[in-house]
Amino acid sequence: MPRRSVHKAPFISFEGGEGAGKTTQVELLRQRLESLNLPVLVVREPGTTRLGEQVRDIIKSQSNNVPAADALLFMAARAQLMHDVIVPELNNGTTVIGDRFSDSTIAYQGYGGNLNLDRLRHANELATNEVAPDLTILLDVTPETGLGRRDAEDDSTGETQRRFEELPMRFHRSVRRGYRELANREPSRWIEIDAARNPNEVAEDVWHHVSEFFDLN
Repeated sequence: MPRRSVHKAPFISFEGGEGAGKTTQVELLRQRLESLNLPVLVVREPGTTRLGEQVRDIIKSQSNNVPAADALLFMAARAQLMHDVIVPELNNGTTVIGDRFSDSTIAYQGYGGNLNLDRLRHANELATNEVAPDLTILLDVTPETGLGRRDAEDDSTGETQRRFEELPMRFHRSVRRGYRELANREPSRWIEIDAARNPNEVAEDVWHHVSEFFDLN
């Protein structure tokens, strides 16, 4: 059954491990929504705001941050992003697409970094003022597939995530397990998509769920 956003416009986030293809799918969805003459804004975490970009620079330049330090940096950037960009844009009727959001912290620093999940959830509530995406799309790939894709890439767009790619395989398996547990716990918000396929096939699957979820057909 189609759902109405609790905001004035849909808030959609994309999540997944390394090499899942989030940035590609975010861009393809943005193009599809704009083809319907819908106002759309893409945000990334960390980034978009001045503070967010500064946090991004810190995280990508510090290879030995403990998980708690990373989590708090992400939270600070997220709080500013919510205040400066996401909430005002949603209130103006702009669809917001997040290339990662608060669930990344739970998966990466919680499951991957072994931080207390309840404490992270409470910190997320503070950072977001308890605003959550209407729909979260989990692009699921095995760590072996995702990291293999990243090794084959030759770009400089993922500097921040490169730091996490170098962590042991057990970390990436824990992150994937975390994402899947989050999706299973809240099925009304999450859609899990097999992202090991061709990007165009994945994009069609994404659009099927987004258009059905928000009754855009």
